[in-house]
Amino acid sequence: MTSHRDEPWRAWYGLSRWKKARATHLKAHPLCVKCDEQGRTEIAKVVDHVIPHRGDPSLFWDPTNYQGLCTTHHSATKQREEERGQVIGNDASGRPRDPNHPWNNPLR
Repeated sequence: MTSHRDEPWRAWYGLSRWKKARATHLKAHPLCVKCDEQGRTEIAKVVDHVIPHRGDPSLFWDPTNYQGLCTTHHSATKQREEERGQVIGNDASGRPRDPNHPWNNPLR
């Protein structure tokens, strides 16, 4: 079985094109979007792909598919969300951030 570390697209992160895209995004969007949703202010350190690219170059290079995240949200929360297929955590008011959560059902 091939691990993510062995995937050919891993090399894209070392390209000057990615480094420029990353720097441009972080300059325009310096705060972690997930911290902001929780009512906190944290500097984004990572440019994350909103829709996981899984080696698709059109998703990888699409700047509308980028979001700035702090290291914690990228390394922990985002990985769990991708594994579980649901948005984890609550907004500043305490409501679940996952739009499909039963508490967010207006008919409840």
